[in-house]
Amino acid sequence: MMSETPATVRETLSAETTRLILDADGTLGEPVPTGRTFRLRTVDVPGRPPEVLSVEIQDVPDGPWMRQMVSAP
Repeated sequence: MMSETPATVRETLSAETTRLILDADGTLGEPVPTGRTFRLRTVDVPGRPPEVLSVEIQDVPDGPWMRQMVSAP
């Protein structure tokens, strides 16, 4: 019989308040205000690195969440 390992699904929200943009010469420009929020969902199993389930970005508060590509390990 196979034993079950406890896993935890975590959701982390991070707000991006400013973004630095490179110009055509590769020079870092002035900070640009943003209102984006990132949502990261992972599954954590003891003894293993976290596995990303999904990454989503919300460009404006209360706007739609846009799912980003997640590469398989």
